[in-house]
Amino acid sequence: MTEDINELRKKRARELLEAMDNDDKDGLIENLPEEEVLPWAYRFGVMGHSEDGTEIGAFQILQQGQVIAMTQDQQFAEMVTDYLNRMVLVMNAGLMDMGELDEG
Repeated sequence: MTEDINELRKKRARELLEAMDNDDKDGLIENLPEEEVLPWAYRFGVMGHSEDGTEIGAFQILQQGQVIAMTQDQQFAEMVTDYLNRMVLVMNAGLMDMGELDEG
């Protein structure tokens, strides 16, 4: 029974990786059940206002909803979160073993 569940998780992780590779992220995220939501994300957060009233903010890089880092560059935030989510899926799909990283 446990083996069946693990195989289903691996299969789902492979499907999610394939969807990311095909740039189907929008449909991917919208259709994910809550328990499968990818752990890394980013959002724009307003940090305050300048003297002329314009908003000052940064892109916050989040892990499971917690702010881990901030950047002014949206492309960097997107690249980092994409890379980290892909690595989670690679591990969940069984495509790489943590032992391989230690030996490396």
